[in-house]
Amino acid sequence: MFLSATSMSFVLLTDILWLWALISHGINELFLIFFLLVIVHITICIIVTRLLMVFLPIVEGEFPIDSPEVARWQAQAVVALLGCIYFYPIVPFFLKPFWYRLFGAKIAKSVNISGQILDCSLTVLNTGSGVGADAMILGHLVTGGKVKIGTVIVEENAMIGAKSLILPGVRIGAGATVGAMSLVPSGKTIPANETWVGIPAKKLGSKH
Repeated sequence: MFLSATSMSFVLLTDILWLWALISHGINELFLIFFLLVIVHITICIIVTRLLMVFLPIVEGEFPIDSPEVARWQAQAVVALLGCIYFYPIVPFFLKPFWYRLFGAKIAKSVNISGQILDCSLTVLNTGSGVGADAMILGHLVTGGKVKIGTVIVEENAMIGAKSLILPGVRIGAGATVGAMSLVPSGKTIPANETWVGIPAKKLGSKH
């Protein structure tokens, strides 16, 4: 809790100091102040996220909610909420891969993203993969007083259908498809070229 509070406080304090600096330098046009404040805010969120990734990287596994491992995840999650997630709705479709890369996601070329990634440093999207509209990729799951933390890996040319939910530790094989409105449980591996659908997702067939 202390780590996440410190991260959030640093970002917000920087916002306040920057706002004070703008006003003290005689900038009084509201649109310009807002624009500059947003740019600096996002930049600070990116820098803090990157520093946390280097010096306090997230540890994968299942941990008590009050554990040091969860504290590391919470610190990144708070900064992501202030930056990546909060401004997500205004990011154009074609800029979303770049946007998520800024916050630590490993996204290859020719990736299409219409959905949302909540844990960027726990997400890997390989070449040609896609995330459908309103689909969500989670690198964490809170259940029974514990937090499961795991990287989601989407292999080459794999597709996640619209409004699907991908939970932590999932691996979607090359050329595989997750049907629309499906839920892939934590830790599940979908083999290459298979199609899975449903809640929870189950194998529907294979591509030949």
